[in-house]
Amino acid sequence: MPKETTIQAISVDDATEPRTLRDDELTKAMAQAEAREALKVLDDSESEGQNSAEDSDYYPEAPENGFLGPDDYISFITKMNARAVKDYAEFKANPEKYRLRDPENPDKYIITTVHTCADGRCNPALYSDPSNPLQHLNLDWQPAAGLKYFPEINVTPTCGGMENQLDENPVLKAKIYARLEGMYGPAIRQFLAEHKAGTTSRYFIEQQSHWNRDHYPKHGCGAWDSNLANAQKETIKNAVIVEKWLKESYPEQYAQGLFKIIRTIQDNSVAEEGQDSGDKNHVYDSEYIDSTLTAEEKGEFAGLFDEVKGRFAPPALEDKDKHIVRKYTGNPFKIDTAEHSEQGVRVSKFQWANTLNGQSAMEITWNDADIIAAHNKVLLRIIGDNKFSHANPDKPHYIHLDLAKGNVKDQAEYRKLRNLMAKDEAIQTRLKDGSLFLIVTETDPESIKSKLIKD
Repeated sequence: MPKETTIQAISVDDATEPRTLRDDELTKAMAQAEAREALKVLDDSESEGQNSAEDSDYYPEAPENGFLGPDDYISFITKMNARAVKDYAEFKANPEKYRLRDPENPDKYIITTVHTCADGRCNPALYSDPSNPLQHLNLDWQPAAGLKYFPEINVTPTCGGMENQLDENPVLKAKIYARLEGMYGPAIRQFLAEHKAGTTSRYFIEQQSHWNRDHYPKHGCGAWDSNLANAQKETIKNAVIVEKWLKESYPEQYAQGLFKIIRTIQDNSVAEEGQDSGDKNHVYDSEYIDSTLTAEEKGEFAGLFDEVKGRFAPPALEDKDKHIVRKYTGNPFKIDTAEHSEQGVRVSKFQWANTLNGQSAMEITWNDADIIAAHNKVLLRIIGDNKFSHANPDKPHYIHLDLAKGNVKDQAEYRKLRNLMAKDEAIQTRLKDGSLFLIVTETDPESIKSKLIKD
């Protein structure tokens, strides 16, 4: 394994989990992990000067022609992180100004996990209320290529068929339920503590696919070869699996209606430069887009689409006539919303700590290492053949692995992923010839302050 340059980073992995709520077993495991020095963090002296006051006052503009290499990238991300840390502190200090409220109970806050595709065009910040510039910090953003979080489960013509695959295989069920705990457990524990205190009402889990209405059936989700029906079926599968886990893991709270799972879909079509967005790039009720699919497109799964009608509907719409859940409001990070134009792939649970300005990235949340490795094969192919690559054939690509400080589970998956990467000849060849560089960071969930790490 060639020596990598590493950087400091921020994570949102356990950012929603109060430390007082961590059980003794997890605390012990964390202490053991630190004792083993599984991750050797750079001394503060080595990062002196990073996240300085002047850096925190602005979002730097990403170089128009991309990053020259790891040093260039590290310098930029450090400045972005400084601003993110400042914004996050403001967000936490003034919840009444920035936190999202329940549309059906506006006196209470909500907690939201949103799942989008890894596609760089699928940034939830595109839909923030202009009067609430930090609204995106409410969102526990967990992206994945094609929303493929549970590839072990096949989509079936009925919801029961997918549920049965879990019940008939206890080993698989335990594995996936552990994965779900890693995905939602910290946020749920925060939510339940706040609900007990009377400040929150519901916890939302949103499965958001994407397509392009101007070019349908082309230029949709690359992980599904632009097959809209398949992308929609995956969000149904995810919703069914998550619902089953919630019912079995939190039966009392689920029965009280404290959890809401919804399906949405983003339109990646965009208005011409200088034109009003009109009906472009909004987030729609998935059920409405399901209804536009032909019988041929639905095939043997027509009954599945009928079965979930109303089951995962959004609680409110901004425009009922047009079935719009959230309207496109602008592009605060100036990403390319029309085409794939990503230079790299980032794996993190704290995307907001490392978000680029002026350039998008392929985003993945931490998951099973084998699933991430499969995603990387897809995503590295896309960044090698996209708008950015064609315009900048001399620029390298990058993989940025960002760990959440203290998250033992994800650190274990990181180790597995690194072992898989070490055996991947294509990745190793590119690391050696400089056409690909690797950055590793660690983010503190309490502050989203990132640190470069050696390993």
